[in-house]
Amino acid sequence: MKKRILLKKRQRGFATFDPLDTPKPTTLVTRPRLINLCKVYNISTETLIKFLNESGYYNLSNNSLLDNNVLSLIEKEFKTDKDSKDTIRGSMKIEIINPLEERAELRISDPKTLNENISHFKFLHLENDLFQKQKVEINYKRFPIIYSHFSDVEAVNICNKMCSSFTRNLCNQFRKNNQLLYRYQIHAIANKSLKLFGGKMLTFIYTLRNLEFKNKKALDVQTYDKVIPDFPMITFIANNSSFKVSFYLKKNYQTKKYEPDMRVFDSKSYVEVGSLDEQGYIMTKLEKFKPQLHMFYETISAGNINIYSGVETGNCDLCGKELTHPTSLRIGIGPICAKNNGINKF
Repeated sequence: MKKRILLKKRQRGFATFDPLDTPKPTTLVTRPRLINLCKVYNISTETLIKFLNESGYYNLSNNSLLDNNVLSLIEKEFKTDKDSKDTIRGSMKIEIINPLEERAELRISDPKTLNENISHFKFLHLENDLFQKQKVEINYKRFPIIYSHFSDVEAVNICNKMCSSFTRNLCNQFRKNNQLLYRYQIHAIANKSLKLFGGKMLTFIYTLRNLEFKNKKALDVQTYDKVIPDFPMITFIANNSSFKVSFYLKKNYQTKKYEPDMRVFDSKSYVEVGSLDEQGYIMTKLEKFKPQLHMFYETISAGNINIYSGVETGNCDLCGKELTHPTSLRIGIGPICAKNNGINKF
């Protein structure tokens, strides 16, 4: 009789629990991928990636394979979340197939060589962070209050380094008449860049000189659909070095969020050498470039840098060819290179 009553309640849409009706334990058999750990511990991928970043692990995605050290950290931190969920769904265990002993490419705080083709080491000299603390509150009508980590001068400095003609025009208008709307927009863009690129990387960009805007007439041109213009899109190269670093932003259509994309290229062959993270570390793809990259790091540390951009020069940041399309001139990357590097979806 009791089971019949319970069944009728469930058919009506009510959730009830009975000691005799406790869900059976389940076991997830898998390799230690990040997305599966999120399912077991009842946490979002954003929460887990943020926790691991704070613990010194970077270059993570949903499909990243985690080592035993990371699994222990997760168990210690999120066991309570798992226990609370287990009372509802039943106990869920995870059985790891072929667990890894260590993943050096994730542990940035202790860089180690993975193999002859991939390695990690400190690339930029990123020690300072000027934007750790909140400096001003920006109010404008009924818009959300911005708790800005920039002064007005700093926010304008950052926005003046962006490729967007719209953003540069905001800075010019703010200088002329100091309207609150322009101030609000500039601080919103600067703080968005801070959230995406991190304080140390943005401090490094802040110290670079402002760029000239190549195509001043393209104020209303729509940019590539995976790239937004309101962030620093610049390229820099160290003297006596054949490497350049390009900053841009891509939209992840799975997470619906924008993600920073910082890459290192050989400026002669335009071969992509590796990717850069917000802490200044690089994952190199080609071992033969490592000695030159060490030289690059030394010249960067000495402040011996030349700054340029496709927006400034009129040539593609990735292949060096002359840009002609207004959209390409606005973001500094040609349509073919944009497509080949996943920046644009045609």
